[in-house]
Amino acid sequence: MINAQLKELARTKGKILGGCHELAQQLSKDPSLQEGGVKVPIAVISNFTVQGLAECIKTHGLLFDLCVDVYEGAYGQWQQEILGESLYAHAPKVIFLMVDCLGPEQAIHYTHFDQQPSAGVWIEDQMNNLYGMIELLKQKTKAKIVVANNIQPAYTLMGNTDQKLAAGIRESVARANLSLLERFRADQQVWIFDLDNWLGHIGKRGALYDKYYYLGDLHISPSLFPDLAGELVSFLIPSAGKGKKCLVLDLDNTLWGGIIGEDGLEGIALGPTGNGLPYYLFQKTILGLHKRGILLAINSKNNENDVLEVLRKHPHMLIREEHIAAMKINWQHKADNIKEIAQELNIGIDSLVFVDDDPSQRAFMRGFVPEVEVLELPKDSTLYRETLLQYKGFEIEGFTEEDRKRGALYYADRQRSNAVKDVKNLDDILRTLKIKLKIAPLNQLTMPRAVQLTQKTNQFNLTTRRYNKEDIDALVVSGGGAWTLDISDVYGDYGMTGLIIVEKKLEHWYIDTLLMSCRILGKMIEHQFVGHVLGVLQSMAPMNVVAEYISTAKNAQTENFYTSTGFSKMENTDARHLFIIDLQKYTFTPSTLMELYYE
Repeated sequence: MINAQLKELARTKGKILGGCHELAQQLSKDPSLQEGGVKVPIAVISNFTVQGLAECIKTHGLLFDLCVDVYEGAYGQWQQEILGESLYAHAPKVIFLMVDCLGPEQAIHYTHFDQQPSAGVWIEDQMNNLYGMIELLKQKTKAKIVVANNIQPAYTLMGNTDQKLAAGIRESVARANLSLLERFRADQQVWIFDLDNWLGHIGKRGALYDKYYYLGDLHISPSLFPDLAGELVSFLIPSAGKGKKCLVLDLDNTLWGGIIGEDGLEGIALGPTGNGLPYYLFQKTILGLHKRGILLAINSKNNENDVLEVLRKHPHMLIREEHIAAMKINWQHKADNIKEIAQELNIGIDSLVFVDDDPSQRAFMRGFVPEVEVLELPKDSTLYRETLLQYKGFEIEGFTEEDRKRGALYYADRQRSNAVKDVKNLDDILRTLKIKLKIAPLNQLTMPRAVQLTQKTNQFNLTTRRYNKEDIDALVVSGGGAWTLDISDVYGDYGMTGLIIVEKKLEHWYIDTLLMSCRILGKMIEHQFVGHVLGVLQSMAPMNVVAEYISTAKNAQTENFYTSTGFSKMENTDARHLFIIDLQKYTFTPSTLMELYYE
């Protein structure tokens, strides 16, 4: 990960345009400052001036361990950039396409009484041209394409009468933006950035300032570029594998007002009215994150019985025991607790976000566990909810059934752990759990989850390659294949937790990707999964299988996995290791302690 001091520098300098420029210049002079970050090449092309935005994106990327390398399209040449080759030579992972089809001049002066096509027809023509260029862009790149929608004008010459016209300016822009959203709703390569909504939140009176348009075709005030960069960086986080997974919560004066150990169950402020309302709505927002797949944990200096009484008995407590994946309620240092939470959940410590009302606890966490993201809660509890909603680290690229069930899955994990905590023998653990494995070829229904696994799995991931749907399709089209793994046991369903992608080369099979959720490790399930797939490959063509391990900061535990399954080492470099196994000599022995199903 990126140095904590550099992150703090980005946090402070990233608030203003000049600060972003200063830090970007510093990074340009000394690229080594960004060591430990994920390199993300992107491109920004636009039909209006965005000079300075790239430096802001680079600065805000640092906050999420991203080393962003920006290709800036020539001013106003967005179509030429798509038609040319320079854009693609940069090999961007994400392309931001910012095309304001209306523009400040047309927004004001395109009126109903002009002798020209209606605003609706004119905007429709502009949008059709945009759609054609996006389709061409899709043909020439596999990058994620993020398209900004059109800016609703702050004023029109027709005033209130504009709403009564058959094709008024505001209605025409609204229809164009809705058309843009609907056209690409099911397209996983094209995403829409709601620029108009963001400007509405910021305030168009200051954002759409004519002075900047006159000076240099700036459709947005450059003073807002740092805020805009934060919005755009949110599109980079999921595909770079930097999304956060768990929200770690303090309790007193965070989830409720007051101190439970002093005020008691009836004395704390929590409820749908009065002083308890901000905490009630904060909990409601947290539960919304839980329902979309974010894990919840408690890290509190308190007596456990006092806390459990609130969780179980308070009538307005929305977050209950079944929502919590891990609980550390004691008098230990919170930094020690949070390390134990990461270990217990078997996720990277940099996947955690810590929420605490106490500034000293936040400072302590930043100092002792810099890998943890610390949310800066304001003093005013009425702003807690907005602060959480503004945070971009929980961005995802889709919503799967596993996301919906994740909180319940981890709660079931706590039950499993309690059930087998005194069982020392692995065979006895497997007999207790009665594990069932289902291995199936990847299909279009399971593709979204497969893509998500490649982008989120870090620990048991032999190559850590981040893929979208088109990438996976391209790998399997060679005649290879991809298989998924679903697991269940007596405590419930783990969901789809494993993926293997195999390419067919001229004289051998090649395992491009092998990954599994960390929740299922330690039970030899990974060996059964790979062994079965090797058996399938053997029946297709009994050639050699070559597998690859690429070392990262997080997957060291998998370094010897292939040799433990019968592969032999072929070739090693500092980070890249190749292994081989001869399928003509291979025999797969299924475990007698698990049930294995194949579709």
